[in-house]
Amino acid sequence: MYKKLLIIVLLFTLSLINSPMSLAKHLSCNSKQSVKGLDAKYENALKVSDVDFLEHLLSQNYIWVHNHGRFVDTKDTLVGRAKDASSSATGNPRSRTQRDVKVLNIDKTWVVSGFTEVDRGESPITYAFMRTYVQNNKGCKLLAAQTMALE
Repeated sequence: MYKKLLIIVLLFTLSLINSPMSLAKHLSCNSKQSVKGLDAKYENALKVSDVDFLEHLLSQNYIWVHNHGRFVDTKDTLVGRAKDASSSATGNPRSRTQRDVKVLNIDKTWVVSGFTEVDRGESPITYAFMRTYVQNNKGCKLLAAQTMALE
């Protein structure tokens, strides 16, 4: 009886550790390094269409302004594309490589900027990016992003 109870408690604990709420709490903005690492995970989530990660990182009112405002994503549109196996979150890139990443902050707000080279098979495109993260009671959330292709 004791072993069964112990197994039930253990399984329940493991389910909490892997729950969406647990994931959200692990996304924290408490240092430049943690935010820089989180932003690299965001880039990877875009590359591999990690729906679960995007669902928990993006704030409900997330906005991503692309190339001079020609296209605007919300949380729903980006996650919707990530769920679509035929397109992925960002057009099935071979790679997304960041460079010259800088992190600024005031209180619980963090701004990450830099450049990302996206290789989709033709000639790679380099984008300048800026993203705003905010730490709140639900963990670290990505509030806004802007990208612009460089010529």
